[in-house]
Amino acid sequence: MKRPIFFFALILATVFQPGASEEKRLTTQQWLEDLEFVVSKLGSNHPRLFYKTDKAIFDSIVAESRREIAQSPSDLECYLALRKIVACIEDGHTGLLDNGLFDLLDLRFPFRVAEFTDGVYITVITKEYGRYLGSRLLSIDGRPIEEILAAIEKVVGGDNRFGRRQWALNGIPFARLLVGLKLIEHPDFADLELITDNGESDKLKIHSLSDNTPIAYGWGLPLRAGPTKGEYVSPSVKPGEKGTLHYQYQGDRVRFYWFEHLVKGRVLYLQFNQIMNQPDEEENFARFSTRLWDYVDRNARDIGKFIIDLRNNNGGNGTLIIPFLHQLIKRDFINKEGVLYVISGGTTYSAASIFLYELAVHTKATFIGEPDGCGSDLFSNSRFAGNLPNSGFPLWIASLQFTNRWPIGQTEYFMPHFPAAFSSRDYFRGEDPALDLIVSEDLRSVAEFAADEGAEAAVVYCQKLREKYQEYEWWTPLDPGVLERSNNSKGYALMEKGDWDRSHRVFVLNTLLFPGSSNTWDSLGEWCYGMKRLDLSLQYYKKSLELNPDNENAKQMIERIRGEQGQEDIDHLRNREQQPQKVMDVIGLRPGMIVGEAGAGSGYFTFKMSRRVGNGGLVYANDIIPAVLQSIDRKCQTERITNIRTVLGTEDDPRYPGDNLDMIVVFDCLFEFSQPVTWMRNAGKYLKPGGRLVIVDPDPAKIGSSGHFLSKNEIQQYGRQSGYSLLEADDSFLKSHMIIILATPQVSEVPGSPR
Repeated sequence: MKRPIFFFALILATVFQPGASEEKRLTTQQWLEDLEFVVSKLGSNHPRLFYKTDKAIFDSIVAESRREIAQSPSDLECYLALRKIVACIEDGHTGLLDNGLFDLLDLRFPFRVAEFTDGVYITVITKEYGRYLGSRLLSIDGRPIEEILAAIEKVVGGDNRFGRRQWALNGIPFARLLVGLKLIEHPDFADLELITDNGESDKLKIHSLSDNTPIAYGWGLPLRAGPTKGEYVSPSVKPGEKGTLHYQYQGDRVRFYWFEHLVKGRVLYLQFNQIMNQPDEEENFARFSTRLWDYVDRNARDIGKFIIDLRNNNGGNGTLIIPFLHQLIKRDFINKEGVLYVISGGTTYSAASIFLYELAVHTKATFIGEPDGCGSDLFSNSRFAGNLPNSGFPLWIASLQFTNRWPIGQTEYFMPHFPAAFSSRDYFRGEDPALDLIVSEDLRSVAEFAADEGAEAAVVYCQKLREKYQEYEWWTPLDPGVLERSNNSKGYALMEKGDWDRSHRVFVLNTLLFPGSSNTWDSLGEWCYGMKRLDLSLQYYKKSLELNPDNENAKQMIERIRGEQGQEDIDHLRNREQQPQKVMDVIGLRPGMIVGEAGAGSGYFTFKMSRRVGNGGLVYANDIIPAVLQSIDRKCQTERITNIRTVLGTEDDPRYPGDNLDMIVVFDCLFEFSQPVTWMRNAGKYLKPGGRLVIVDPDPAKIGSSGHFLSKNEIQQYGRQSGYSLLEADDSFLKSHMIIILATPQVSEVPGSPR
């Protein structure tokens, strides 16, 4: 993606004008003309103007802005009224720039703030006021800081609430902005109410400084840089310490990409701050990537965790990241659970957010931190739409929409697997909760924990996670609906991999956590059905149907299971009548043999022979009906049977592969063959020397019926015509069937048969 960087980068090319005078220089009519220009250009140029904002809301804000312009005594307020229109569409790549009739940013308070879990704090301040570094900011000119931020959020074009919040925090140093929003009275100074780092209440009258140095990227600056020229103080960096890695190289000249190997902890930490080539550097991103991956390959044994920190990355040229992503994906020793980690935050934006989603889809990374600043659906590729006809402020409008899909379907923001946000104590003491979490804590999902440790242990683990992360209202993986679905998906994923024991623990977990959910019992019923635990499967499907009488799947499965249980009864009677285990003893079927079966049908004898020959043997299940062979294949897959191969034959040739079969068995079906002599002759070419053709068929002499079935003499005669010799076999134990064993040359007797 080209040019996904937020439009404020274009300020760098803008010619700045002198500061605005106190008197209104444009008429109300001129400002209204500018308003109509903005509305018209948005309507004609934006790819989907009402994608996030309803048209009725947009129209009401336009009407409100008209009223504000009609009543406003200042150009500044009129300009901000126009910004409200642009901001309401919630597209950070569309907006009015800050320099036209006047420069919005030419008066700046020499401090910056950040929001932590326990409030808003001063993180950068001019050296003159250095003692206030780390102070909590309560109010500005008597207005609570929350009121200040809420007002600024209405005029910034963030894509989601986290992005808007970040830009509002960045906007606090700009005196004219605060004056135009009627948050402070004078652009020259402001009164700050503070709680200092030693816990004492204090007040500071801070004066603004005139400075028109360009500020790009959503009023953003490197983490430790001040808003004006001059000397600033910020938390100190101690090289080589893990905790301070997040704000290294974050001064006036930020490094776009760098890495450090913490060999002792076997951690490779990559900080990625801008998806762009570093200006005035020989090492562009492609060369840096080559150096990084060469280092990784040489030191693979000493890298147990690979961390990509995107917290301060607000975008760039998305096409640069594709080769990097390919290199990451192909290194299996890095791209694996428990090794690859990615950290995100509110400043993660535009191309960096797209990178975040690509990592989620294409790698096995675990994500830590806070939501990104734009979410999966964003607009980009800003195009110049023109200068406002009277005030001259440039209007830029996004031209393309990018849609990414995080696996759990979240679109407003990227949700990390585990939250990790700075408290003020963490930040100012050089501690990093995200790194600490990655390095030292158990980072398994509830489903993964259940698969590893068991369902009951996972219930306890889930409760601990709820208590630990309850302050993060945006983190929803443990919300009932989300958790149930994610557990269910994990269970099926494990089942598809053949990991039946671990998948069972996950399905059981869901019934413990959500006993009132029809779907949890339906899934557990499916697991039991796959394992042929039909009684339990029927019980769970009945439970699912009780909870949801409209569950058609449960109804169908109950009917199927009852039918199969009836078949089990039939099989039980058939086993008693035909005694397949003793038959296999008499015909000499042993472990390790390669056997062909003809007329496999439902697989009644197929699976019994499979168990007898074991994993060292092989059974070729042959039939002329594709559907019955497909049924056998499905059962093999479900029950994880690996020593059965299905073979589609014809009426006169079984078509087994090769010529090394120890035995071919025709069980209960030779009487149905249309060309028995031709078939028996063709079957012989698949037997190795000394192989046997075994027929187990109904015996008319025993059942007192003839005509439909073949007699023993007929079958023996067919065998001799086909080139086989006859071996004796004792079938006296069978009440209705006979056993005939035909041999190729080199066989004179059958183990277990009488001499």
